[in-house]
Amino acid sequence: MMGAGKSTVAGLVAERLGRPRLDLDERLAAEAGQSVAQLFSAEGEAAFRAREARLVAAVAHGEPSSVVATGGGAVLAPASRAAMEASGVVVWLRAGLDEVLPHLLAARGADAGQAAVRPLLDGGDPARRWLTIEAERRGLYAQASLTVDRRGRSAAEVAAAVLGHLEAWGPAPLAAPSDPAVPSVHVDLGERGYPVFLDAEAGSEARFAAHLGRRLPPGRARVALVSDENVAPLHLPRYRAALAARGYRVIDVVVPAGEASKSLARAEQVASRLVEGGLDRGAVVVALGGGVVGDLAGFVAATLFRGVALAQVPTTLLAMVDASVGGKTGVNLPAGKNLVGAFHQPSLVWADLPSLLTLPERDRRAGLGEVAKHALLEGEPALAALEAEAEAARAGHPATLARLVASSVRLKAQVVAADEREEHEAGGRALLNLGHTVGHALEGESLTTPSPLRHGEAVALGLVAAARVGAALAREAGEAGPVPSRAPGLEAQLEGRITRLLGRLGLDADLDAALARLPRWRARLGADKKRASDDLRYVVLGAPGAAHLVRLAPALLATLVDPVPSLRRPAIGSTPEATP
Repeated sequence: MMGAGKSTVAGLVAERLGRPRLDLDERLAAEAGQSVAQLFSAEGEAAFRAREARLVAAVAHGEPSSVVATGGGAVLAPASRAAMEASGVVVWLRAGLDEVLPHLLAARGADAGQAAVRPLLDGGDPARRWLTIEAERRGLYAQASLTVDRRGRSAAEVAAAVLGHLEAWGPAPLAAPSDPAVPSVHVDLGERGYPVFLDAEAGSEARFAAHLGRRLPPGRARVALVSDENVAPLHLPRYRAALAARGYRVIDVVVPAGEASKSLARAEQVASRLVEGGLDRGAVVVALGGGVVGDLAGFVAATLFRGVALAQVPTTLLAMVDASVGGKTGVNLPAGKNLVGAFHQPSLVWADLPSLLTLPERDRRAGLGEVAKHALLEGEPALAALEAEAEAARAGHPATLARLVASSVRLKAQVVAADEREEHEAGGRALLNLGHTVGHALEGESLTTPSPLRHGEAVALGLVAAARVGAALAREAGEAGPVPSRAPGLEAQLEGRITRLLGRLGLDADLDAALARLPRWRARLGADKKRASDDLRYVVLGAPGAAHLVRLAPALLATLVDPVPSLRRPAIGSTPEATP
């Protein structure tokens, strides 16, 4: 971004390497005979970006030995990103506003009437403009070959960090793939942040293998490729070959498909296999598959040698929109789901969108349960958009699924960045558990039957339950006094709206039938991992975009969800943790 010190750092790196330094903005200004600010004023930003893209292409092809300081907006053109990636190592100097603002304000000069040195910061509060522009570009910057944090470091220290990476890679570091450019969403966790790539083209395994090395410290040569018996025949050979072609030594571990593999015993077997295969603390665990594989492989990565690097390659819709992003890993106990686990963020996530075409129809539709959850959390516009695309999503239309995955990942990335470990008192990341308390109870009980629920199917039923509980709590509040800022009957209408949407998505939304078919679901509520003392921290849905936490005793929650009308209106006495 502007003000990060690219020109200064590029000069120091160039001096150390004995290569020429090239500043694109300086070259543009010299060729045009005008400053960048004058070019913006005379031609507009679109014309300036066209000039910039032509220069990037010329430099990439004609001056490959240079150390180049680009303008902050050079990443905006896909052709420029591809040219940069194809011609060398791309470095993101990641800076914070507190670092760059004094420099930017000094450059503007004390006289507000001066011609702007940074034209994009003109016309308003420069700090707010900088933050807005940085947020818009962050996902593009995150596609860089390597990220070096500028914050708290001198230019010399930043240059030394860049040189350290380059020297560790050797004299001819592998170029990142350039065709096609893969869009991404950045999970902003400071230096532990990572990109979620959304690859919609064939050949994603080659692009993943190339990017993997660029997201890890140098010297990582061993990869554990963990998959399951359903996914491995379809996708493991091509990922194994792509990794081997990049020089990795690959160890395959294939586990039985299904929730039963999320156990401590299976985690021990996987870990033992990796140790026997020669993995050490410099290894990388790659989870290739759905949510079960991601949780299991992530838990092994979090605990093996007290933590090794992890990459997630989700191949199911459920894993792409939820399980692969955010760093939650875990295994089950007989008492309930995900009761043993750890937060362990991946180094990158690579959503292999074409793999969705290989999914059984039921599994693909099950993933839409989590998509519906995200739309309900995001609010009315997102929910209405999903309703408009429901039939296309149910049919598995590739472009529709790609949009839904991107939307879900953006929401989850924002929530995780704000509250990584569910510590926010007002809800935060805990709101992502919408539909999961009752859903997990139904899912766990269904494992004892001949027809277990898929996780997304269980979450869909849990969404209906959350709306039902929200309506019950609203009735009680209404009897005690007026409910502010709500249309009468809105909560009661929401359950029907959710039920209709889930049906159009191809999901069973008959909550009452599921409760009757799985009568021991009530007993499983008490083992939910979101307990707070004797109560559950339950996510209630009052309206689209209005989820909030309440504390409810398990028995009271069961009473509110139960289909018997006479049991739905007790003296509630719940304690809200956050208001909608």
